[in-house]
Amino acid sequence: MDAIEHLLRQAGRRALVPEDAAARIRAQVHAQWMAGVQQRRRQRWMALAACVAVLAVGAVLALGGLTGRQ
Repeated sequence: MDAIEHLLRQAGRRALVPEDAAARIRAQVHAQWMAGVQQRRRQRWMALAACVAVLAVGAVLALGGLTGRQ
């Protein structure tokens, strides 16, 4: 028997978590997970909006440069 196995045997079984506490923990974890998902979605949309804005400014500058040369 190695040292870790010996320590685990000495520690014994862990106590069972009451079902109501487990349900509260699951709900909190789910809420935090959903908040992370919402944040990633918001960041994705902001990045897309920034790309569209950069393309629009580039197009306006390019078209303005083309019409100014003629």
